[in-house]
This record gives sequence, C-alpha cells and structure tokens, in this order.
Amino acid sequence: MAETPDRYARPGTTLTTSQIISNIKNEQQRVQNEKNINAEKAKQRKQLQESVQSEDKWKSEKSKRYSEKAILESQLKTLYTQYAPPPYSVGETAILNSKIAEIDTKNAQIIEVTRRLDAAVTLRKTIQNDLISASTADAKKVLNKTKPVVNKGKGKGSTQIKPSGVETSPPPKSPPLPPYTYNAPMVQSAYFRDNAPQGSTASSSVSGPGNYPDARNAFGTTSETAKGTIQMSRKFQDSTQFYNKKEISNQDLTMYGFKFLYNPNEVSMGWGIAEGFNPEVIQSGADGGFGTIGAGLFQSTVDFTLLLNRIGDMSYLDSNGLVNPAINPYPNNFNTAEDLQLIYKKGTMYDLEYLFRTLNGPSAIYDSGLNGKTADRGYLTGAMVELHLGDGLRYQVRVGNISISHTLFNDRMVPLVSNVQLSCHRYVDIPVEGDR
Repeated sequence: MAETPDRYARPGTTLTTSQIISNIKNEQQRVQNEKNINAEKAKQRKQLQESVQSEDKWKSEKSKRYSEKAILESQLKTLYTQYAPPPYSVGETAILNSKIAEIDTKNAQIIEVTRRLDAAVTLRKTIQNDLISASTADAKKVLNKTKPVVNKGKGKGSTQIKPSGVETSPPPKSPPLPPYTYNAPMVQSAYFRDNAPQGSTASSSVSGPGNYPDARNAFGTTSETAKGTIQMSRKFQDSTQFYNKKEISNQDLTMYGFKFLYNPNEVSMGWGIAEGFNPEVIQSGADGGFGTIGAGLFQSTVDFTLLLNRIGDMSYLDSNGLVNPAINPYPNNFNTAEDLQLIYKKGTMYDLEYLFRTLNGPSAIYDSGLNGKTADRGYLTGAMVELHLGDGLRYQVRVGNISISHTLFNDRMVPLVSNVQLSCHRYVDIPVEGDR
C-alpha cells in the first residue's frame, strides 16, 4: 500500500515525511562530501607548495655540489701540474690521494642529492596530476549541466532545446597522415660487413639500409635487410591535430623519421617501478592495465649508441648534389638534391637534423639566426616517438638525453664520423584502432 502524504508536510507539497527526511540527509551528505573534497584539495595544494620548495632546495643543493666539485677538480689539476713529472714523493702522493678522495666524496653527495631531487620531482608531478584530474572532473560536472538536449513532447511536434552558447556541430575530421620522410642512406660501399660497426649485426657481405616506407614494416622476414629507426608516433601526431582550428593551421604535418646508418652493437634496457598509482588496481584488471600511461614509465629505459658515417658520401657530392649524375652510389638510386646538398654541407649533422625533426616535431623547423632552417632548438620537447630496434624490439618512448661525439672532420670542419648516445624512457603502448 502506497504511503500517503504526511499531515505535517508543507502545504502545497506532495512529499512524504520519509522523502523529506531522505532529501535532508542527502543534502547534508552532499555538503559534507563537498567539505571533504575541498579539505583534500587544500591539503594537496599545501603538499604541492611544500614539494615545489623541496624541489627548489635540492636543485640548489645539486648546483652547489657541482660548484664545489669543480673547485676540487681545479685544485687537483693545479697539484698535478705542480708535482709533475712523476714519480711523486710520499707527501705529494698523500696530498693527491686526499684530493681524489674529496672528489669521490663529492660525487657520492651529488648522487644522493640527485636521488632526492628526482623523488621531489616525482612527488610534485603526482600531486599536480591529482589536482589536474580533480579540476577536470569539476569542469565536466559544470559542463554536463548545460550539455543535455531536452526533448519536449513526442512525435512529429517534438523540439530540442540547446543550451545557450554551446557548439553542437561535430569537430572537423583530421586529415589523413602522409607517409614517412627519412634521412638519406649512406653510399652502398659503406654497408660492407668489413666495417667494424656492422660486423656483428649483418650476416651477408653487404647489408643495405632497407627500403621500407614505414618502420612498422621493417624486419618482416629473415631475408630482409633493415636498420633500426626512430620515427614520429602516429598516435601522438594524430592527437596534436586536435588543436588545429578547422582548415586554418600552420602545423607541419610531415611525418619525419630517422633511420640508423648502422644498427647498434649493444642495447641496454632497464625496467623500474612506476610510482603514483595503486598496484592492486592494476593487478585486478579494473583499469585494463594502463594506469600509468599518463605519467610515462620514466624509470624504464632503453639506451644505445649509434655510429654515423658520411666519409664515403664526400667522394661523390659537391654543393650542388651529385658530382656526376651518371654515377649514383646510393642504394635504390636515391637522388634527392636537397638532401644530398645538406649531406655535403653538414655531414653527420644532416642525419641528426632528421633526428631533431622527429623528436621535436610536428612543426619543429624554425629559422635560426646562425644555422638557417633547423629543428635543433637546443633542447628536446619530450614528444612520444616510435623506436624500432628489431621485430621484437618496438617501443613507444620519449628520448630524454642525447650525447654526441664528433670524432672526424674534413677540411671544412664538417663532421664525417659521429657517435650518438641516446637514452630513451618508455611509455605504455596501448593498442588503438588500426594497430590490431
């Protein structure tokens, strides 16, 4: 039997006493929840302020330790010069060993300070992500109040009421992405197995660069020759197109890639604990196993060294491209005048230019006052890229550090041989439509 309205209910209402009590309790619970949320936000803001202060402190400490180390190293050099030549006296040996011990102590302090700084940075990022997530959730709640479309009535006469100022037209579709543009290969003779860098990674007498248009198709069969590749991620590139303003955009949509000239002889890989998430949730499968994608797996790394060699190219090139167009020494008859001119002008920096275009893109190229058009901005943006080392070694990464050592120049001071050390940090590689 349905409950009848209470005689003590407010006149003009049809609520029962139970409904009124329930409404009051629900409102009280809502207010209490809001207070708890605001208190938690205030706590997180305070923690964020403290973590920023801690981060600044350890940055200052690290800089201080490096300055102190530089002074000790200068003192050691002075003593080394002063006591030269060996052999050293007992007193000189004691002083030199004491100075070396001070430098070792300072190095240990730098390692500890760096560890504390990294922990402070990780904490600060975790708190920031939590605050951003909370702010995003609040914004969605506000948006959802104006988002629904209300139907009045049914049938042919029904109408729809749109919230004022809300754009309901669908966003424009992203244009299809173009094929990849890679750096030029070396001359064919440079791929002989007798070259030391390729000796342990080639089974045939000559190992070409591989003529694949997309590194996802490289290393497909045992008979194919292929070199490792770093190329723009189609996932990341497609997401950047979200920021295009319909047809009006200056974004460079070129999909750049950097093909290795030689495969690395050694690859170091490491896996680390991803902080800032609940492992029990991951193990339960509730989030699909992708709870750490937002932060990236910065403790999981892939490190390797590449050799760049442009010695052979200089025998066939001048400032206009091929010296003799009838003689083309490049695999697959590669002959793009602009690329060949840049190889002659920049040597191995030509290949590194493609690496910077890949890592800093899209729209990485700008007009430098010293070097003309280049993607080398003096820093790395940390964009997601694809790393293809082999058929079973493909990863989504960000390159965190590049160290380059030029070991051979020609008479124009163009680097012809360079060693490139890359340190990559992995991302969770979530499959999307088209990947399966």
